[in-house]
Amino acid sequence: MAENQTTESTQDSSPTKTVELKKSAYYSATYDAYMATIIEADKSILTVSAGGVGLLVTLLTAFQVKSIWHIIIYLIALIFFVISIVASIFIFKRNKVVLMSMLMDNEQKDSVLAFLDYLNISCCIMGILLTIYIGLSTGIQKLQTKPDASADKNVKAVQITTLNGNVIMQGYTNFTGVKGGKKNGK
Repeated sequence: MAENQTTESTQDSSPTKTVELKKSAYYSATYDAYMATIIEADKSILTVSAGGVGLLVTLLTAFQVKSIWHIIIYLIALIFFVISIVASIFIFKRNKVVLMSMLMDNEQKDSVLAFLDYLNISCCIMGILLTIYIGLSTGIQKLQTKPDASADKNVKAVQITTLNGNVIMQGYTNFTGVKGGKKNGK
């Protein structure tokens, strides 16, 4: 009879254990997905910020900066990206602390991590916006700049007109034309 009671209690607790195991598995999968998403977002922001620094350096060295304001905007954008990179590094370190507290069942909101996340995203967005401004202003400046004919003697002004004298297109070219001459020294 005691054996029969043990079997009944095992059967009664089996559905309870199954529900507990399902809850535990659900919690574990949700937690893993949450942490993977958070870490992936931080890695993406780090990658974008590092790429932004590279783009700013490329723009600064490739195009001539003509005003002090552009240099200031370059520096501010660079500072925003560097702050974002440093914040990302601190976020990775702080995530370790949060993980350890979660493993010890001490789940509390980390105000430092929340601040670092806000700083990271804000600085990255500001760096992106300033880089877009720099790119647009550099492109417009490049389009508005006419080539200096004295710097390259081959640059010629070109104007294409119709038979009745209407101008279709104006521009500059460095095409030197075909020169006649002897071939192979003849």
